[in-house]
Amino acid sequence: KRHLHIIHSALKHSDKPFMGIVTSKDRAEDTMAMAGIVFGEDFVRDNPVLVAITNCNSPLVWDATMLDAMKVYARHNQPLILAPFALCGASTSASAVGAVAQVNAEA
Repeated sequence: KRHLHIIHSALKHSDKPFMGIVTSKDRAEDTMAMAGIVFGEDFVRDNPVLVAITNCNSPLVWDATMLDAMKVYARHNQPLILAPFALCGASTSASAVGAVAQVNAEA
C-alpha cells in the first residue's frame, strides 16, 4: 500500500506531472486508476499526467517487472523514460572509461 501513499502525496501536493510507479504491473495500474480519478479518464488518455522512468539491467536486459509496467503506461499514452542502470564493477567494467562506454552503447 506504500505506493498508494506515494501517488496520493504527489497528486495532493503538486499540480505538475508526477512519477509513475514501475515496481510492478499492479502498482502501475493503481497509479493510472488514481490519475483517472483525479484528472478524468478522457484527459489522461489525451494528455501526459505522469512520467515513468524504467531501467534495464546492464548489459541491456529488460526484466518482466519493468516491461509489464511499461506496457501499462504505454496503453494509457503516458511518457516513459528508458535508461540503462549500470553499477561500476558489478554490471559494467570497474573502470570509469569502460562503464561510460557501456552505458553510452546501451542508451
